[in-house]
Amino acid sequence: MSSICSRCNKQIQPKDMVVVCSGICKGKYHTSCVDLSHQNYTAIKECGNIKYFCNGSLSILDFCMNMQREMNALKDLMNQKLIEFQKVISTNSYTNLVAKRRSYAEVTEDVVVIKPKTNQESSLTKSELRKQLNPSALEVGITGMKSVKDGGRVA
Repeated sequence: MSSICSRCNKQIQPKDMVVVCSGICKGKYHTSCVDLSHQNYTAIKECGNIKYFCNGSLSILDFCMNMQREMNALKDLMNQKLIEFQKVISTNSYTNLVAKRRSYAEVTEDVVVIKPKTNQESSLTKSELRKQLNPSALEVGITGMKSVKDGGRVA
């Protein structure tokens, strides 16, 4: 069974010089139908790394290459935005951390340590703690106390 030229729709004879499109269409063409010189035809046939592409496949290939360039540009833009966002997040995290450390340092500037006497009741330790701290004068309130080993309390 013989093939048909994709350009002129005539049957391809065994003696005809024919090129096959390496593009998406895989069409077969008479060299005279695609204005391919005998020298170029010979180069395509003799060298395996020289390919022929018809005009339709070339436009599709050109479209795909343009799309690839646009996608690469978008990818570069997205990577740039990602780096900017990471810098903003890092800066904000560092700023917040510094502020937290500063406020914690200000609050804990005057640390009061009360060591309970051996076997002292925790209520007694709590009352001593309240006397020394005077919760009404503090800018920070005591939200809770926790009993620790040997009757101690941690606020």
